[in-house]
Amino acid sequence: MVAGARQDGSFAAFVLPSERTAVEWGQRFECARALGDLLLDPWRVGTVGAASSGFAEGLRRRRSGAFAAEFLLPRSALERATGGVLNAGADPDSFERLLEEFGVGARTAAYHLWNHKLLTNEGVRDQLIEDYAARR
Repeated sequence: MVAGARQDGSFAAFVLPSERTAVEWGQRFECARALGDLLLDPWRVGTVGAASSGFAEGLRRRRSGAFAAEFLLPRSALERATGGVLNAGADPDSFERLLEEFGVGARTAAYHLWNHKLLTNEGVRDQLIEDYAARR
């Protein structure tokens, strides 16, 4: 993804072809990440710009990724889906419903559950990713 804006109000964002963006949820996530960069990055000399790749700055990439995850799969939705019960989101039916209803990938859903303390440990998170990432 590449995104940029100028203070005159013009902006652009492009999702570049990759293995990750070959799937719909990957495109949606990168679009939301671009929006996060454009909204959260500071203006520098009247412009803002960002890119998402393995070479992107770690802090900026984590921040835009957190924005995208919350934008696409809000905490309130996680709490509704799990009832706030630890590991309820790891139930196969619940987890698959999150993926389908919110159009996110397994890594996004699993990390978001983990970050909001709705999974007991990293092993549960990693197992969800292993079990579901290959399916989508």
